Amino acid sequence: MRKLDRLGDVQLVHSSVEDGGVNQSVLLGLLNELHRRHISYCYWKGTRRIRAVLAGEGDVDLLVAKEHQHRCEAIMLERGFKRFPSAPNRDHPSISSFLGFEEVTGRLVHLHLHFRLIVGEPLLKNYRVPWEGFILARAILDPTLSIRILDAPTEALLLAVRACLELRRSDPIAVRDWGVLTGKFADDRIDVARRVRPLELREVAAGLLGEELAEMVSGAIFGEGALQDQHRLRRRLTGHLAPYRTYNAFEARLRMLGRAIAWTAGTMNRQFVHLPRPWSRRAPGGGMESISEFVGREKAPCFHRESFANRQNGAAHSGRGARGLRLSGKGPR
Repeated sequence: MRKLDRLGDVQLVHSSVEDGGVNQSVLLGLLNELHRRHISYCYWKGTRRIRAVLAGEGDVDLLVAKEHQHRCEAIMLERGFKRFPSAPNRDHPSISSFLGFEEVTGRLVHLHLHFRLIVGEPLLKNYRVPWEGFILARAILDPTLSIRILDAPTEALLLAVRACLELRRSDPIAVRDWGVLTGKFADDRIDVARRVRPLELREVAAGLLGEELAEMVSGAIFGEGALQDQHRLRRRLTGHLAPYRTYNAFEARLRMLGRAIAWTAGTMNRQFVHLPRPWSRRAPGGGMESISEFVGREKAPCFHRESFANRQNGAAHSGRGARGLRLSGKGPR
């Protein structure tokens, strides 16, 4: 894996990203700083969407070495990112969320730092996959975008694991978005299956899960059945990862029920009642004062009132992120 000096990072990222239409300079500046300070990290979701993510069309999920947690968070704050944590019943101690403001495009960049690999259903991520060191050691540098990403065998393995633990109809958010979620996993599987050899995948999976589960993972990636229909693999995998789950089956069901009720109440509030309640995320500073501090007082009045109302009542409370909020040249109406 090649090393990048500071000047080389900036030049390479800037030129290659411009060619692909990606202009998130605040994000690129952060990545360059992570490289310069030798922070061990990688983007750990599907690499098929990496250009769209860097263009601000999706959340940025970075796995960061636990020993680099405090250094990485300090860099985030130095680069102008603001903490944007989940509401208390949705927060997780191994995940830190931040917002960054891109002045060129007027977009907000929503970034998550994962210090443990926590996966599961949208409302209750109940499993830790204890492979962080292995994944970071195998991460590679994207040849055009200069962001560290998963190598193909690890990506294929994680895709199968995430599908088994995330595609479950017991979660109301998963049920609501079932078509979108299953379609995304299907497209990711087609993409990664073109880039990885079955033998490579089985070798990596066998080292972490054993030979029998490795064969099942390979069948899930290269077979004909949909990922959401891999019931045998799901049973075996949840059994294998049972020592690393946060709650047992009974408590997980109770907590899922409580969160489903809170999520339903939040959905009803956004549609009909409009009480200012942080059902999903909360801004520690809060209110217009926080927005003014974030984007600059001379720019804050340029937000359309309806855009700000949507931000307060929609994105911040629903957990959908803050993408799409743009600055306008016009004053408030």
